[in-house]
Amino acid sequence: MPGEPRGDGRGAARIVRETATRVPPDFDANAFDDDICYLIERVGGMVAREFQVVGFVSELFALQRKHGIYGTSRFTLAILSLLVLEGVAKQRFPDLDFQKEVVPFVMAALAA
Repeated sequence: MPGEPRGDGRGAARIVRETATRVPPDFDANAFDDDICYLIERVGGMVAREFQVVGFVSELFALQRKHGIYGTSRFTLAILSLLVLEGVAKQRFPDLDFQKEVVPFVMAALAA
């Protein structure tokens, strides 16, 4: 949610779980959290020219599938919006801290 520290993999994992349309009964929250934390650690702090939304989302969706979690259409629409914003940011502002700028918007969209 807004105000959470950037790079908070556990917080990101919690939000993905809480907004999922399906979480299996045998879900291993600790393993999922560890996987999300590792993903967040690898991409945290990258500027626009380094960060690839498609690669990040691909890995995120793969982790969701691995753990049997299914996200909402709202989550997918937020990701599509990020893809458009990423293209503009890379062209016009390659040194922009893309993640810092978009996190509050994504969190607000997911919380709504």
